Amino acid sequence: HEDALKHRSRLYRVMQVRQGTFAADDQSMADRLGTIVESMTEATAKAHTAYTRLLRTHPNGVGLSRCYALFCDDVLNDSTQATEYKVGTDGGGSISGGSKSG
Repeated sequence: HEDALKHRSRLYRVMQVRQGTFAADDQSMADRLGTIVESMTEATAKAHTAYTRLLRTHPNGVGLSRCYALFCDDVLNDSTQATEYKVGTDGGGSISGGSKSG
């Protein structure tokens, strides 16, 4: 999850720094951005696989469900799935709302 976000941040930084300084046919920049996107995609898939496995083996893990909800929101940009896990963990409140135990 963290790796996927790091790669996305790196992609944005590279694009921001180079904004307006490379041509549309700049193959080296295209290769560099492509490598970053591939790394981001691999990290996302790896995190999703790990979360899926952990959620199957620990279905009642409130902290795990909250982390997965954040992953869905932040990385997958899937607010619908994130909401399912938020609702399932704290009765409809948001992740930042704190746990029932304090």
